[in-house]
Amino acid sequence: MGAPIQDLLSKPAVKSLANTIDERESQELVIALVGPVGSGVSTSAKLLKELLTTDFGYDVPAILKQSDIIKREAARVGMGAIPEDPLSAYVDHMQTAGNLLRKKYGPNYLAEKTVEQIVKYRTEKGAIANGKAMPGRRAYIIDSIKNADELSLLRSVYRETLCLVGVFTPDAIRQRRLLDGGAVAGEVKKLIERDLGESGTFGQMTRKVFSFSDFFVCNDQKIDELRRKLSRYLEIIFDVGIHTPTREEASMTKATAAGAGSACMSRQVGASIVSEEGELIATGWNDVPKFGGGLYTVVRYRIRTIAASNGEDVSATTMPDASEFWKA
Repeated sequence: MGAPIQDLLSKPAVKSLANTIDERESQELVIALVGPVGSGVSTSAKLLKELLTTDFGYDVPAILKQSDIIKREAARVGMGAIPEDPLSAYVDHMQTAGNLLRKKYGPNYLAEKTVEQIVKYRTEKGAIANGKAMPGRRAYIIDSIKNADELSLLRSVYRETLCLVGVFTPDAIRQRRLLDGGAVAGEVKKLIERDLGESGTFGQMTRKVFSFSDFFVCNDQKIDELRRKLSRYLEIIFDVGIHTPTREEASMTKATAAGAGSACMSRQVGASIVSEEGELIATGWNDVPKFGGGLYTVVRYRIRTIAASNGEDVSATTMPDASEFWKA
């Protein structure tokens, strides 16, 4: 008898993050956060530590703050004591020191030091045997990632164990928080722009890293609402309860699908417009012109015309390609 015929239509079941956590020998979890300055990343880290400890029974060490690493290592790149006040000077010195450390010791240097801290904690807890992590409900929270190479290293080390949480806040609220925290009014805009992205390999890349997040949290309300949102994401990770997509999540799924239609080689960006009730109105995406005219993406439009005399739908015309518009 011949070999059994393979069912080409069947696909292996896709494992969720919750399932892979349950099936691993160790149930360790690493949560890294990213967000623009003033968005409340540190507040989110504290809430996640609290929720993992009280609601999910995890052993969570002190939050792994890259700012602490920068303070300890700043002298190695000729930076003196980091000024605590005003806030704008503190942030500027921390950004500069972090950039110099990456330039001298490698773009993922801060992530390497973070991994060292996790290994040290595992060793102290007796959670490593024969070079492997032992079973245990341990979680590590990293505050925060600012460089794409740092994220790449953490992904390669912790793989599906790593969750990246992006925290964002409207600009007006961020500016107010920075001013309330003691930042100099004339320097707030410069801090925000520098934090989002600098040229070069070793600078701040918050905008780029943020786009790779697994979960996105809008922190524009009271702390109880932020706690609720973070708790929901943890329940999704651990497959607790039933959670359907929010209006924003459903809309972003449609935007992501639309972006897949872009032929731009550098960046594919999709957008969706929805009503207040979440009803989809339109989708769009960036694109590039095709040689000879038109676009690479084939789009079919149905143009419906209404007869003025009786209001009836009298025709439905299909245009073969969006490129016809560009040839006009």
